[in-house]
Formats: sequence, structure tokens, C-alpha cells
Amino acid sequence: MVLMPIWAMMGYYDVDNKVSQAMLWLYIVVSNVVLVNLLIAMMGDTYARVKENSDAEWKIGRLRSLMEATRQMHPVPPPFNLPLTLFHIIRNCGQQDKNVVAQQEAKQWEVGGYLWDLKREKDRVARDLLKKLTKQRASDDAAEVRAEATETRIKGIESRVELIIDKLNALTKFIC
Repeated sequence: MVLMPIWAMMGYYDVDNKVSQAMLWLYIVVSNVVLVNLLIAMMGDTYARVKENSDAEWKIGRLRSLMEATRQMHPVPPPFNLPLTLFHIIRNCGQQDKNVVAQQEAKQWEVGGYLWDLKREKDRVARDLLKKLTKQRASDDAAEVRAEATETRIKGIESRVELIIDKLNALTKFIC
């Protein structure tokens, strides 16, 4: 009888009396609703955490694409850069072998290399954004604490005013 709810969730029902059937159905419905709500809450929490960092990730990606575009593109627009492009193609035709390309790729990750600089810049931007988000969160928390303190004071004042009104009502009844 203890394992009956587990078998019931899998579709096997062997219950004789109506009370047991009703309780079993109630357990199945409630447990499924609770599990679905738990799944929704977990997905909502994950979505909120991802959304917190989405702005920083977008800015880092945007910075990376801009730096890559400025490194690869020529300042002269496409229709007018054809002579320059042909000149570079003819000049560089066959000069770079595989070892030179491998050395250049290895140098990119060395200190001061292009990829090393990109990573440093990305880390700097991420640190700055994290500091900014931390300060903003701290100021939001401080504002929330101030709002709660103000609300507590207002409730205290309201209770005092109600006490004074009750005393005045009692006094007016005593006088009249």
C-alpha cells in the first residue's frame, strides 16, 4: 500500500474501495501540480539569473565584434579599395608559408598579442560592468531598507494618531 502512489503515477491502479481511489487520485493530481510549479519556479529563477548578465554579455560581444571589424576592415570603402586590395594580393601572393602563419597565430596569444589584448579588454569591461552592477544593487538595497524604515515609522505614527483619536472620543463622551 505504501508504494501504491508510485505505481499509480506510472498508470497501474489496483484499488478496491472508493475512498482509497479518491485519495489516490487526489494525491496524483496534487503531486503533479506541485512538481510542475516547482519546475516553473526553477526555470523562472534560471531565466532571471541569465537576464541579469545579459546586458554585460551583449556589451562584451558588441565590443568584440567592433574590435574585430576595425582590425579586419580597410578604411577605404569597398568600391574604391579594389586597387589597394589587388596590390596587397599580388604583393603577398605565395609569401606566407604555413610556419609563418603558425608563428603569427602563436604570437597572438603572447603577452601584448592581439588576442591577449582582446582578452584583457574584455576582462576590464566585465570588471567595470560588475562593479557598476554591484553599486547599483547596493543602492537599490539601501533604498529598500530606507523605504521599509519609513513605512515602519508611518505605521507607528498612524497607531499614535489612532490612540489620540480614541482618547479624544472618550474625552468628548465624558464631557457630553
